[in-house]
Amino acid sequence: MMPDRNAPARQRTREYRLGSAVLSVAVPVTRPVRVLMLEDSEADAELIRHELVRSGLVTVTERVETEREFASAIKDFLPDV
Repeated sequence: MMPDRNAPARQRTREYRLGSAVLSVAVPVTRPVRVLMLEDSEADAELIRHELVRSGLVTVTERVETEREFASAIKDFLPDV
């Protein structure tokens, strides 16, 4: 079963401690951005992944090397970009 990409964001609770007081704050959990890379170099793909992580963006990446793999990944991986 495929996830509903239009489902509302879930929420989780983050706790902050202020002395003896604890403040609980609801924090939305956004879904990761799904990134499909057409890249023949694993090293280049790793650099892209590194920069995405460094930016703070939460991502799921998929690397493909051929047009056929790309066409298949468009249907199966359902990338955002």
